[in-house]
Amino acid sequence: MVDLELGELKSVGDELIRFLEDKIGTKPIREGDILTIPEVEGHANIRTAFLKTYLKRFLHAKGMRKDTRISVERGTIRFYHRERAKEEEPKK
Repeated sequence: MVDLELGELKSVGDELIRFLEDKIGTKPIREGDILTIPEVEGHANIRTAFLKTYLKRFLHAKGMRKDTRISVERGTIRFYHRERAKEEEPKK
């Protein structure tokens, strides 16, 4: 079982559920801002590394990859807003 803390991604939680259901074959359970991916009997548990890859693909498709960081710690995946340095203006 893996938990995903949506954090900044609460607004796209339903889309993320549909995306993950297509990719992993089981429907994540949403409780507030936490998605839980249940274990499926008869199948190997999904590894967090594979799940992280799917999450990166989802963020890229939504145009949110550059602004979001994904952290994995002991079966919990968290999303953080990434502060990007402002681009310097070209010198004249």
